[in-house]
Amino acid sequence: MRKQALQSVPTLPSHCLRVAALLVCCLLPLSSGLRAQSSAQDSASVSSFILHDVKLGLHDASTFFSAPAHFSGNQWLQAAGCIGGAAALFTLDNGIQHSLSVSGRKSLNGDLWDVPTVYGSAYFAAGLSLATYTAGALTGEEGMRTTGRLLGESLVLAGVPATLVKIAAGRRRPYAGVGPWKFHAFQFSEGSQSFPSGHATVAFAISTVLAERIDNIWGRIGLYGLASLTALARVHNNQHWFSDVIGGAGLGITSGLYVVASERRRTHPSDQQQGRFIVYPSREGLTFSYRFD
Repeated sequence: MRKQALQSVPTLPSHCLRVAALLVCCLLPLSSGLRAQSSAQDSASVSSFILHDVKLGLHDASTFFSAPAHFSGNQWLQAAGCIGGAAALFTLDNGIQHSLSVSGRKSLNGDLWDVPTVYGSAYFAAGLSLATYTAGALTGEEGMRTTGRLLGESLVLAGVPATLVKIAAGRRRPYAGVGPWKFHAFQFSEGSQSFPSGHATVAFAISTVLAERIDNIWGRIGLYGLASLTALARVHNNQHWFSDVIGGAGLGITSGLYVVASERRRTHPSDQQQGRFIVYPSREGLTFSYRFD
């Protein structure tokens, strides 16, 4: 009976297709609000604007990953403080894990926790990015096409460092039962790639891009709330420590804000976007800003 119950749990790809289809349907009505003012796309071929978008993505990636080379001494101290603060969260992991996690659970368990889990999967995020970009290209909605590109950019910018850190840290997952301080560098097994959480990284990367592009309070509440549920699901299902999901959330938010800010500077160089808190790496270092109305 137990075996039959487990076999009835939907697979990850089928979950992804359902949630992706739902979100794309939600995004379609919003695309008119994201339409760019330029009509250059009307006269450009599909291949030319795809090449243009690839070049923009490569430029954003180069500036993002080269930003630390331009950090000043003070900025390196600030970065070290952020890393130290994240490391301090490790001391809370045991207590939080005992309070929130349930032993014996898997990533997908055939319940409502599967929804935020799928939202943070790489399969779903890649599908959402591609579907949004394709829908924008086919309908001529430049704003939607740009959103699809920014989703893809944010996933790459967050996913590359997350994957490298996972392998380099080699942190054991909670279900291994060896505690939060077990590290073995350069491990490629799934059970030794706990920090940071890939699901939390993905969820916050796409939520940040969508929230900033949709640009209303209800969108922000819903999207950041869904990403937070993804992080909570990973802890609840005993797949990650609390510090894992916080580290992943930080990576996702940083990459999402960066690509949105880069696009904003390209399309509205004189628009100061007052009333926004923005954190992003730049050639001058890690930039924190808040603009008032």
